Amino acid sequence: MKLRNWFAILFFMMAFSSVKAQLSIGPGISFPVDLGELGILARGTYQIDDTWGAQGTFTYYLVGGDGVSFWSFDADATYNFTESDVALLYALAGVSLFHAGIDLGPFGSASATDFGVSLGGGAKFSAGESFTPFAEVRLRIAGGTDIVLSGGLLFDLN
Repeated sequence: MKLRNWFAILFFMMAFSSVKAQLSIGPGISFPVDLGELGILARGTYQIDDTWGAQGTFTYYLVGGDGVSFWSFDADATYNFTESDVALLYALAGVSLFHAGIDLGPFGSASATDFGVSLGGGAKFSAGESFTPFAEVRLRIAGGTDIVLSGGLLFDLN
């Protein structure tokens, strides 16, 4: 077996064998300031250890126009700064995919997908044993620059 295959196997064993790993999923809302449309999001998080985590977020925006659709997907690494009895503060950096489409009726349809990056931060609040409220702000650069405000609930699966 090639050396790089051994490194890949070792990496995945270390990444998924952490005793403190925690998996959470949940719904939320999102509001990109420039787009000005409310979005419904679904998020999954994987807390690798006390410091590092990963999260994926899919957001579908509730655009008012007929035949117009917007959605985004963000994959982020998170870094936890500090945890108190009230909240855990974190920074995030990741990649973004933003899609816009329009149905032109008898003329077909048109769409555009932009790839970009995002930076931001947020807080997870102490509320209960099985769920965690979160609030977040991010700067997304994907086909333009936008500030995105998000919040929701995460439910622990472990």
